[in-house]
This record gives sequence, structure tokens and C-alpha cells, in this order.
Amino acid sequence: MHIDTANELNRKFAPGITIPFVVAFVSLRHIFHELHEFAHMAAGRLLCGMWGSRDFNNVAAIAPQCVKTGTIDLMVGIAGPLFNYCAIWAGALLIRAASTSTGRAWGLTLIFASLPFARLFTAVIGGGDELGIARTYFADPLMARMATISAVVAILAYPLYAAFRLLAGMKHGVLYFLGLLTLPMLLEGAVVLHFCNYLLKLGLGSEIWLMGSPVLVSILLALALIVFALSAGNIAHLLGKDLPMVGAGELLIGNRSRIRTQ
Repeated sequence: MHIDTANELNRKFAPGITIPFVVAFVSLRHIFHELHEFAHMAAGRLLCGMWGSRDFNNVAAIAPQCVKTGTIDLMVGIAGPLFNYCAIWAGALLIRAASTSTGRAWGLTLIFASLPFARLFTAVIGGGDELGIARTYFADPLMARMATISAVVAILAYPLYAAFRLLAGMKHGVLYFLGLLTLPMLLEGAVVLHFCNYLLKLGLGSEIWLMGSPVLVSILLALALIVFALSAGNIAHLLGKDLPMVGAGELLIGNRSRIRTQ
């Protein structure tokens, strides 16, 4: 098949954002949310010898009894974003390396389930772990924010380019790219960060019982793990089971050679 023929077929195919895919994606996103927060908490436990405290997004990973140092602050602060960036880059490399639509669907999912836009958005509005770290090195708040934004953009540039290049060649692909980039962040903000924390404030499952976490946090994580285990196969449907794909090198670095596949 000619590469040009594959590209033409790709442009006629829209990504499969079906209800089964959404269920799998949302459950994976919540698992990633908890892994991000657990990375903070585990770093605090490792460096201080005791667990801190947390709700669904307000994490005091350094216990009050722990003597803070610059190193501890840095390691605890960077632990959460480091997980996100590793998952995002794993997704980008998978998109490049995979020769099937299933592999690339998983690559896209790893990128977007890690909320790359949230990493940048929080820095822009003056929040986020990355900016907290930068403030320890820059006395000027504006310099800290600009340095953070620059660093986050540099880290995310290639993975987002890879995701955009893959989706942009498909029907309505740019809209799907923008939706996958922003809607998961908005959904998590409304449901997890606001509603679930509101339930904790009401006392529902607010007892601390495991690794500094409230009971409700563990219950929702367990549910997410079960749902994802049952629905993970639907991730492959994002790009279609038998969608003809151009080669990874052609897709990502724009090689215009007329390669034939057998």
C-alpha cells in the first residue's frame, strides 16, 4: 500500500471516542491521578520516615514532625510531575515506535490521561508543583513563573506534537486533539477536586487509614482499578482495529519518500 493511500484513508476515519473508550480512559485517568499524589506521599515517607496527609488534591506530603530542608522540598515536589512526564513521554515514544493502530491508541491515551495541558495551565495561573519548585530558586515571582512555563513547554512540545500529528491527519482530528487535551482536566476538576473533596468535608470516608489517605480515596481508587481492568481493551478502539497506518518515521518526522509496504 502506498503511504499516500494510507494517509487518504486515515483522513476519512474519525477517532473512536465511544462510551466504552471513555469508561476505560476515565478510570485510567483516576489511577494516574492517584499515582501522581502517591508519588508525592511516598517521597515524603521515604525522606521523612513518616506519612504526611492528603485529600484528593491538597497534599501535605511532608509530615509536620519532619525537619524540612531544600532537598526534601525539591524531591517531594518533583515526584508527582515526574510521574506525569514519564507517562507522557512513554506515550510519545509508543506512538513513534508502534506499527499498529492499537499501539498508537495506547500512546495517545498515555499522553492525554496524564493531563499535559494541566501541567502548563496551572503554571500559567500561578499554581502547580513545578512553579512551587521554581519559587525556591527564583526570588522574583515573575521570573519563577516564566521559567516554569518555559520548562513545561519544552518538556511537552514533542509529545504534544506527536499526538497532534497523528490525530490531525484524521477526520475532525484537530477537534479531537483539543477535546482530549482539555476536557479530562475540566472533568477531573469538577468531579474529583471539587465534588469528592466536598464529600470529605462532609465527613464521608474522611477517616485516615492507609498511607496518610482518607478511606474515600482508597475506595474510589479500588473502583477505578476494577473498572479499568474490565475495560482496558477498549483503549484500542480509539484508532480503529484495522485502520491502515503510515510508518512511524513518516508520521513523526515527515519523511516524504514513497515507501511501499508489502
